[in-house]
Amino acid sequence: MAGRRRFDGHPTFALPGPDGDELTLFEPRTVPIELVDRVHVVEAAGRLDLVAWNTLGEPTRWWRVADANPSRRPEDLAQPGVILDVPVKD
Repeated sequence: MAGRRRFDGHPTFALPGPDGDELTLFEPRTVPIELVDRVHVVEAAGRLDLVAWNTLGEPTRWWRVADANPSRRPEDLAQPGVILDVPVKD
């Protein structure tokens, strides 16, 4: 894949996998609080790509919304009524 990817240059760590092989994992990503400038209330049939489209103008930036809400489980991020922090546009 050409171009810059989301995790290029991001720190990693290793853990033993279930078969004994070493797994390389990425350190959790977070968005510094000063880079969050508003919130969004998820409506019915919420999806992170739609939240990103409505707030950041680009559906492929859904991962930035996920990174701005590290205390939430991924499956809870798009539940109706959830209040999400939204990062500033880049």
